[in-house]
Amino acid sequence: MAYDTNGNPTAPSDPMKYATTNPAAQTVTINLGGFFFNVFTPGPTSDTVVAHNMGTGLDTTNFDAFVLLHEIGHLNGVLGDDNKDPALADAFNAKILNDCFGVSNWQP
Repeated sequence: MAYDTNGNPTAPSDPMKYATTNPAAQTVTINLGGFFFNVFTPGPTSDTVVAHNMGTGLDTTNFDAFVLLHEIGHLNGVLGDDNKDPALADAFNAKILNDCFGVSNWQP
């Protein structure tokens, strides 16, 4: 996860993968430049890309940590496939936000 001096993600934009885990290699890859973490916001003269934080209210550094903790949940088997069980992912995210960041009122 890398940012330029303006706080913009520097990873190449990738519409397919935004975060992956590899249990065999024990690695987590997060592409904060991907479409999941960057959304277009209409502006008065043009659209601008902004990183969104999934409604967590976390600043950039803490949101990075949150995403990493979520992916580590996949890596160590605490969290299954998000696509197959979104409710489990939401409950896991709520627990991370509450236990690690003091965010007790997050709604997916």
